[in-house]
Order: sequence, then structure tokens, then C-alpha cells
Amino acid sequence: MMKKSEKHRGAFTLVEMMITMAILAVIFIPLVKIMMSATKTWWFARAKMTIEQDGRDALSFINKDFQGAYRFSMGNLLYNAGFEGYYLDIDDRPQPSIWPKADYGDVFYNRSASTAIVASGYASVTLMAANMPYTYTGPGGGGFEIRGGAGGTQVMFAFKAKASTNAVVATDVTGSVELYGAVQFSTGSGVGISSTTWTEFVKVSTLTPSVEYNVVFKTTNGGVIIDEVSVRPVSSLLYDFQLAANVTNYMYVTQTSGGAPGELESMFKIGDRATKSGDIIKRLNCYSVDYVSDGSEWGINARFYNALAENLRHLEFRLDSADLESDGTNAPITIILQMGAKVRGDKYGDPTTFTIRKTVYPRK
Repeated sequence: MMKKSEKHRGAFTLVEMMITMAILAVIFIPLVKIMMSATKTWWFARAKMTIEQDGRDALSFINKDFQGAYRFSMGNLLYNAGFEGYYLDIDDRPQPSIWPKADYGDVFYNRSASTAIVASGYASVTLMAANMPYTYTGPGGGGFEIRGGAGGTQVMFAFKAKASTNAVVATDVTGSVELYGAVQFSTGSGVGISSTTWTEFVKVSTLTPSVEYNVVFKTTNGGVIIDEVSVRPVSSLLYDFQLAANVTNYMYVTQTSGGAPGELESMFKIGDRATKSGDIIKRLNCYSVDYVSDGSEWGINARFYNALAENLRHLEFRLDSADLESDGTNAPITIILQMGAKVRGDKYGDPTTFTIRKTVYPRK
């Protein structure tokens, strides 16, 4: 009798396949999660290392420049506030640019290395005429600008003054910040200002947004020397990815050029650039600034100097003092810099951030 041949299997059953897939899922899903977590951790560490190094490099660059800067110039909203830069036209020398030209006998522009005549650098101004206003005109004659919200920006107004040794009578000086001829606040001396030492006058107040603020000086009896004029925001917010900045650049003077035409000033400014992917990345740029007195490029001429900090999220310079009117331009400056970068694979998450602070004490 013949036996029935046995049938050989050619495939798995559906039940077997489902059981196998379930077993593989139990094994591989946790493994994939572990791999994804490890990859994200690696990218996180890489991004953190990058932004920390970028932040330290940027802060080191800023701090290095600040160590050689004049204190009154740091964050100053006024150009050529030390009277060093002057017009290139030989007929106008030695009159400093951005400030009004002198009428003979009313204003003298001094160039000297003696501290009896200048507070710093190599230039100052002597006001000779009694009760004649001497007004900062700014680029194009528009004064200086205050940005920010309707609540205003707190600023520190300061200048140094002394009586000229040629003054025939005791004298005084008053400096004020004005808007359309209306005094916003002022500071100054009574009659009898010293002729042997420089006195710094400081006033802290709040200014609302406008583009036409002016600084005005007057003297009752004439014969007063002024130098190191400044209007500086107490907090200069140059950039924040969420907040509106209250300054467009942060200016400072790192050197004096003596007899050379036009002292260079520098400023930190935030610029934009397009990456290969078309995204806009904020960069920290440093510019050198000089003055052009005439021609098609009259006014402020800014030239690119360096670039750092691609992943900048916040940059602020703060006058850090509990009593600014007492400390004046000797107040230290705290730099607050924050970097941030998105972690790969975390498109909608918060970026990795790194915040660093440093307080600097620039030269006088």
C-alpha cells in the first residue's frame, strides 16, 4: 500500500509573521530611541561647545578693544566728543568736525598734549564769549537720536570743564540737553570753577525717543575749557532676538591721532548676512568710523573691520553703578552676551544658549 507524500511548507503564516514583527519591534524600538537620544546628545554637546567658544572669542575681542578705550567715549551717542577729528580742508583746520565752526574770538579750538588744556587726547574747546550757546550739531546738523519705547531711555550726560588760565574774571559753565530749544535737563558749576584741575559734571535722566536732541554749552563770563562730552545710555541694548534694541551701534575711541586729520572711532554694530540656506544670521561687526567734511560722501564714513558671533541672541553694555552721578565716567561697564544655536533634530525646540558676563574698567 502506498503512503501519501508529505507536503513541504513554502512560506510563513500570517500569524507567524505578526509574532516575528512584534518580537523585532520589542528589540529595535528601544534601540532606535537610544541611538536617536545619543545622536541628539552629540549634536547638543557640539552646539554647546561651538557657541561657548564663539561667545568667549567675541567677548575677548570686545574686552581687548575696551582696555584701550577712553571711558567717556564708550557707548557715546555723540560723534567726535573729544574734539580730536577735524575737517580735512586746510582752511578749516584745526576746527573739529561735527561741531560748529568757530567765530573769531567766540570759540577757540585747542590742540595740545598738556593736561592744563586738554582732559584727554590732544584737543579741547575754549568758550570765550559770554552767554553765547555752543551747540553739538551732529552729522547733517540733526543732533543725536534716542531710540526705544515710549517710556524713554535713561542716559548719563557728562562733560569735563575748567577755567582758562587766561580768564580775567571768575567764570562758570552750564551744559544742557535740549529738544527743539527746550531744556530737558542740565548740569554745571556756579561762578568760580577751578582753573587748576578738571571738574567732571554728571547728570542722569530719561529721554523719550526723538532724532533731534542737542547738547548746548553756555558760560556767563567766558573763558571756560570743555572736553570729554558724552551722552550715554545706562543700558545700551545693541541686539536681542525678542526685544527692540535702543541703540544701533556701540561707539568707542581707542586712540588719538594727534596731528593726523580725523581721529578714528570704532563701533560695534549688528549686521545681517545670508547663509547658503538663505537664512539670515545675526553677526557682531566692528567698524572703524571717520568723518568726511564735504563731497558726495559727507558725514560719517563707516568701514568694516571684523566679524564675530554668528549665533548671537543678546548683546548689552550696561553702566554698572549704584550711584552713577557720583561715579560718572569712572563707572565700570558690564558686557552681557548670549549665544544660542538650534540642536539638530530639534527643529521646534528652544535653542541651546550660553550667557557670559564680564565687567571692564577701561582707561580714563
